[in-house]
Amino acid sequence: MPTGARLMAAISLAVLAFVLSGMVVPLMPESTDFGYFLPLNVFLGLVVGWRVMGKRVGVALVVGAVIAGLLTEFAFNRWS
Repeated sequence: MPTGARLMAAISLAVLAFVLSGMVVPLMPESTDFGYFLPLNVFLGLVVGWRVMGKRVGVALVVGAVIAGLLTEFAFNRWS
């Protein structure tokens, strides 16, 4: 079910993926072909934010937020 929490989690992780992908590009050699690197990372941020992080919002204040963040990180690493 669409909720504001899911929307904000998806947007936040997509923006984070965009910023971090932009930070990685200058660190690579000039001959590196990135192809779909940026759009794929933004898409993965949207999906993980919507399906993983957004579902777990509002469980508990501190402990729930830490657990949701760690679970989202593990899910993002698994799919990428």
